[in-house]
Amino acid sequence: LTAQLVAAGARVLAVEIDERLATFSREFLGEERVQWLVRDALESKHALAPELVAALPTGGPWKLVSNLPYSAGTPILAALARLPNPPVSCTVLLQKDLAVRLAAEPGGREWGAISARLQAVYSVEHRRDLGPQLFWPRPQVDSSLLVMELRPERPTPAELVELDRLLDVLFQQRRKTVRNRLADFFDSSEVALAACAAAGIDPQLRPEDVPVEPWVALVRWAAARAG
Repeated sequence: LTAQLVAAGARVLAVEIDERLATFSREFLGEERVQWLVRDALESKHALAPELVAALPTGGPWKLVSNLPYSAGTPILAALARLPNPPVSCTVLLQKDLAVRLAAEPGGREWGAISARLQAVYSVEHRRDLGPQLFWPRPQVDSSLLVMELRPERPTPAELVELDRLLDVLFQQRRKTVRNRLADFFDSSEVALAACAAAGIDPQLRPEDVPVEPWVALVRWAAARAG
């Protein structure tokens, strides 16, 4: 993949945790168009490595093209989406069941907090599936190609922090009604109903039935209410 990107004229920041593979790749591809970062992309479960953050562009468009590690795909994408200058597009290979969740639509059991988190920032398309026979070494699961495009109108970093906090509460008990979960979030049933009215949400729905846009509207209403 890195070789194809270089051949297409891209300047690449390559992140590789395997030192032996990184050494071989560096010898094969050189360092003229590739900046190598040999370490885990994550510093902790939910945070990107500081070295990676420092190496990413702070201004101007950039793109993510990656065979993401299946065990870390979700936190990597979630953390990238929260950067002040997130990638304008992400073309990534993921485990199929994760790709289905990230591209899910409201109303189904696959729709959850991570679906809403990413779709607040990106339009997400589950482009195609790839069987294990296409890879070496052969994985035990199916894979999927996911394409994500940055939304021109999206929440601010501060709004995303509050949206994350809200989604955590909403989906802790996803079978309860929106009214019930918001009453816990605001510590008030009265405020919960006012928030639903302001955001255009039926309080009798379950969180899994509501798209992300009303939740963003609710976060903005709460911020304006707090002054």
